[in-house]
Amino acid sequence: MLAVLERWADSTHGYFEVMVDDGRRFVLRYQPTLRCWELAAVFAAKPRKPAAKPVTTAAPRKFFFSLLQK
Repeated sequence: MLAVLERWADSTHGYFEVMVDDGRRFVLRYQPTLRCWELAAVFAAKPRKPAAKPVTTAAPRKFFFSLLQK
């Protein structure tokens, strides 16, 4: 963890927005009565685009292809 960016509280929890070394940010929620930490949110440094899938032509399946050859 590099830094606590922000913190706030409501009646039952404390919230901490933190940043880690790769730029991701997390919101941690602490419930003092139970001494319990929870991960409340995750934010990526930059939106990630899904990797492009290569386009391939569909080849006939061997079973059906053998039926067509007869």
